[in-house]
Amino acid sequence: MHWSDLASFLKTTAEQLHIPAGFCTVTQAHRTLFSCECGVDADALAKSRGASFWIYSATKPICAAAAMQMVEAGIFRLDEPVSRYLPEYTDLRVTDVQGAARPASNPLLIEHLLTMQGGFDYDLRPPAVQRLLQQKNAAVDTVRIAAAFAEKPLQFEPGTHFQYSLCLDVLGAVMEAASGIRLGRWMREKLFLPLGMLHTGFSPNEKAPPLAPQFRQQPDGSIRRTDPENFCRLTPLYESGGGGLCSTMDDYVRFADAMACGGRSREGVKILSQRSIDLMRQNRLAEPSLADFRRRYTRPGYGYGLGVRTSLGDGTAQSRGVFGWDGAAGAHILIDPSRELSLVYFQQVLDMEILYDHVFDKLDALLYQALDE
Repeated sequence: MHWSDLASFLKTTAEQLHIPAGFCTVTQAHRTLFSCECGVDADALAKSRGASFWIYSATKPICAAAAMQMVEAGIFRLDEPVSRYLPEYTDLRVTDVQGAARPASNPLLIEHLLTMQGGFDYDLRPPAVQRLLQQKNAAVDTVRIAAAFAEKPLQFEPGTHFQYSLCLDVLGAVMEAASGIRLGRWMREKLFLPLGMLHTGFSPNEKAPPLAPQFRQQPDGSIRRTDPENFCRLTPLYESGGGGLCSTMDDYVRFADAMACGGRSREGVKILSQRSIDLMRQNRLAEPSLADFRRRYTRPGYGYGLGVRTSLGDGTAQSRGVFGWDGAAGAHILIDPSRELSLVYFQQVLDMEILYDHVFDKLDALLYQALDE
């Protein structure tokens, strides 16, 4: 194995894009094969090393894994209607081609949430939520906000199209309502503590490392320090299954490594069955949803499973079932169960769109090049 090209690419990319601080770790079968840090800001590197990061949508694979734990425990089934647990979703409306709202014909199923086929958009603050947030001394939590999302008409009939959206936020509320346990508590007790992820949660706690500095790329390409808060965290009680987690590199590496190794941690703790992991990484999109996905995500060779992108093994990506997702501040996750392999990359720069269109594809290719040399 030769890692020089991967290390060089990370450092050159950081210099070209002015990334303040970035970190990458590759594991295989519970062993660290490669670890690298890069960045052009010495102060940001020092403050980000070992720090906590808002991982934004890299929360989704964790939420999906927790949902599959509930499926394994018999708490709900993927083919059940969301309205069984959130009554506000009983009489949904859909926007028709003329822009008018009409009653939905299809029920919204839990699987639709996991596959981004629920018909939602990514408006975190529709009018119904804004009204909730204006209430003083109100316990505005995950279930209440997800219930408010139901007031806005869906963009399409559930199950008929793909649209990246608030689906996993609604899923988090379903998980709470079905289990009777808050989403963060379930994740802590069933995932984080068993895996030794001691510094991951929906808010940084006093025992966690300080937050890494957060930056934002400007329209002119420059990088500026920005608000350290997570825009998905609508209230202190709102636990966003789609983007709310805060984690560290070491913690997320533990999760990715376990998912690559049949759901078993480096200490031998089992958190999920191989069958459930295989269900997550199976493409669930048929046409026209797959066409929707490919219009939205230009990297070739991928479909979408349960809360994760997944390679189709059609010659334009890695082997079938390599899965993962990314985060709004530049987190990138790759998990390959066929090789017990995982890659985790963290940085904290919002609005750096070039990463998702060009950089991460090259990063993944160099990973496999290093392994096969």
